[in-house]
Amino acid sequence: MPMQALEAMVPPDISDPFLSSFTHDLRSPLFALLGYLQLMDRHLDKNPESEKMTEYLRLAREAGLRLDHMVTEMLDLARFGQRSAPMRMEVVSVGDLFRKSWETFHVIALEKKISLSLSVKGDKALTVLADPGLLERALDNLIGNAIKFNRPEGQVVVTAVRRGGQVIFQVQDTGLGIPREDQSRIFEPFAQVRASDRSMGFGLGLPIVKFIAKSHGGDVELSSDLGRGSCFSFWIPQRQAA
Repeated sequence: MPMQALEAMVPPDISDPFLSSFTHDLRSPLFALLGYLQLMDRHLDKNPESEKMTEYLRLAREAGLRLDHMVTEMLDLARFGQRSAPMRMEVVSVGDLFRKSWETFHVIALEKKISLSLSVKGDKALTVLADPGLLERALDNLIGNAIKFNRPEGQVVVTAVRRGGQVIFQVQDTGLGIPREDQSRIFEPFAQVRASDRSMGFGLGLPIVKFIAKSHGGDVELSSDLGRGSCFSFWIPQRQAA
């Protein structure tokens, strides 16, 4: 589809600030994806074995993944906001959940020279009654942020423990930290701490974590020191399976 046709899909007189911001952020990775694919197509005609092809493919894939992530977050936010999404509750092994998270993020952390560790404290066979897909999504959002906003050669430490009838997950990083005046709004949709954060996401990951925690009867909180890092804790009751 030509880029002119894509631009025509979005009305030029959008007055709603959210729609204007969303369509702008949505179109940017889409145009990048189409542009790099177009460059690749031109280059392959001249030199099918060029190393440039690999680079164009990588950049196109990154743009496509970012677009997919943004759309998924928008759909999730709408779903949780309407409180209409059914939950598929089952017994989830926290150890298995952590193994999936390790498989998802250890290569990304390695590329960014960040140390990533995940451990279950106390009972290594710890389980929790939850929707496995939603629980995995909440954990992925927190770990992804901890890696994304960390320092080079920083650390991300993920733990889980049973305490007082609850299972508590903690994700601690050694990033820049969040100013105290911004901590009260960090779980609001589209909240951004720094102007540069806009290029790294749409400000929906943490609100989705909060929705997931509350939908399980739990909650999430933040502890952060500017310049030293942040620790996000979310907990859900350890209910027994019926």
